[in-house]
Amino acid sequence: MKIKLEKILNLDDGEYRFHFETAARDIGLGLTDYEGHEVFDRPVVTDVVLNKTSHIYYVKLYAASDARFLCDRCLEDARHTITGEFQVAYTDLKSNREVYDSESEVRLIEIHKANEITLDKDVCDTLMLEIPTKVLCKEDCKGLCVQCGANLNEALCEHAVMQMNANN
Repeated sequence: MKIKLEKILNLDDGEYRFHFETAARDIGLGLTDYEGHEVFDRPVVTDVVLNKTSHIYYVKLYAASDARFLCDRCLEDARHTITGEFQVAYTDLKSNREVYDSESEVRLIEIHKANEITLDKDVCDTLMLEIPTKVLCKEDCKGLCVQCGANLNEALCEHAVMQMNANN
């Protein structure tokens, strides 16, 4: 995902929107599960809002993709939409105090050395940070029986029935 510098340097001050759809592996999200399947197996959709003010380019990106996981309790497929947002400010002036006083991360654009703003790593990092630490197929997943491995979402095994009777 690249925004050409010559395109934004010639824009008037104001808000501009960009839309990208990219394969996850093309931006560094080539994660695979233990079976070798791609976790992010659908395109990454990124919407970028660029606000240009003089020599300052505020970029806010919204990224989303579906990801395929295994439920941490029952080991069944669990698909989740992963979304995140990130903002950064770019400037082509090293001494621009207005940018450095903002809450955004600030990056210097060297217009004589670069011809585009590349957002791939930012989108990748944003989505990676949004991957949940615990994935469930459904909120009330019952998991597997610790003795026989039966999926308790489908039916109660004899061990689960005995446990329930012992608790009553």
